Amino acid sequence: MNILIGTETFSPDINGAARFTQRLVWGLRRAGHQVTVVAPAKRLGSSRNVQRDPAFYGVPSLPIPGYAPYRMSVSVLARGYADRVVAKVQPDVIHIQNHFGTGRSLAAIARQRRIPLVATNHFVPENFAGHIHLPAPLKRRAIDWEWNDVAHVLNRAAVVTAPTRVAASLLRSHGLRTELRVISGGIDLSEFGGEDNVSRPPRPDSDARTCLFVGRLEPEKHVDELIRALPLARTRLDLRLVVVGDGTLLDELRNLAREQDVEPYVTFAGFVSDGALRQHYQQCDVFCMPGTAELQCLAALEAMATGRPVVAADALALPELIEPGTNGYIYHPGDVAELAERLVDCLADPDETARLGQNSHETAARHAFER
Repeated sequence: MNILIGTETFSPDINGAARFTQRLVWGLRRAGHQVTVVAPAKRLGSSRNVQRDPAFYGVPSLPIPGYAPYRMSVSVLARGYADRVVAKVQPDVIHIQNHFGTGRSLAAIARQRRIPLVATNHFVPENFAGHIHLPAPLKRRAIDWEWNDVAHVLNRAAVVTAPTRVAASLLRSHGLRTELRVISGGIDLSEFGGEDNVSRPPRPDSDARTCLFVGRLEPEKHVDELIRALPLARTRLDLRLVVVGDGTLLDELRNLAREQDVEPYVTFAGFVSDGALRQHYQQCDVFCMPGTAELQCLAALEAMATGRPVVAADALALPELIEPGTNGYIYHPGDVAELAERLVDCLADPDETARLGQNSHETAARHAFER
C-alpha cells in the first residue's frame, strides 16, 4: 500500500509519540509498503520535501512556548500545503497520530478526497495541566474541552486505535463514536530484550542500587516525588537515582536534590543516544515512573523488556503494565513514603529483584512490536 502518516512530532524529536511513529514507519516499510510522513517543519516557511528516506514533508509550523525545540502546525497554515502533498502522493490510506494542525488538516482532506482514514491517539490533555495557570474548576473545564476536541477530530476516521484499555475508555467517555481498537504501541525486543540484556545489572559496589527514570522533566512526570522519596529509601539501602531526559524543571529538580541532601546520589544525564539509553536500562536495578498522564509509557516497557522491575504511580494506564508483587509495584500518586517503601520492596533482596525483573521481561514480550 501507499500510506501517508501525519504526525505532530517525528524524529529527531525525543518522546513516546515520535518514537512510536518512527518505528511504525520502519515496520511498514519492512513489510513492503511505501510510506510518506507529513509533520511540522523545523522552521516557518520550510514547507517542502526535506528528506527522501522515508519521504518526509514539513508543513508550516510555529514554535510551542516552553516546549523547545518542538513545533506545532496550525490548520490555517498547513491545510493548503498538506492538500498539495496528498494530491502528489496519492495515498491509499492516511494515518494521523493526533488531532492538532497536521492531523486535523489531513482528516478534513481525507474526507474531501474520500481516502480511508485511520487515527491513533497519543495525546493526554492532562500533560499540559501543569502549564495551564487557571483556577482548578476552569482548568478541569479546559481539559474536558480538549478531550472533546480530540474525539471530534478522531470521529472522522474509519478506525481509531489506542495503546491501552484506559486510553480507549477515555476516548469513549469523551464522545468517540467510531470503531475503536486497543493495540499496544509495542516494544522492539531485539533492541531492549535480547538475552544479553535480561540479566542482573553489573555492580562494582555490591551494596549500591540504582533507580532509573527516563522521560521529560515536566510537571506531569512528578520527578520531584522520586527525589523526595530517595532520602527515605536511603535509610534502608544505598540507593542512587539516575534521571535521563530534559525539560523545563531541570534546574528546579537539581535544587530539590540539593535541598533534600541527596545531590551526590542523583545524576541528571540529560538527553542520551539510543545506545547510552540501553546501557542505562541494563545498569539500573529498578525503573520508576511517577508520571500521572501516561497512556502506556514506552520507557517503562523498555525497562521491562530489559528485565527490570518497575515502580509506578497508580494513574491512568500504568497499572495495566504492572502486577503488584509480580513484576513491580504501584503506589498512590503523591505518597512519597509509600513510593520509598515500594522501591525498597523491589531492591532489598537481590533474588526478589531478579524474580520481579524476569516477570517484567515476560510481560514486555507480550508487547513485541512484530505482533
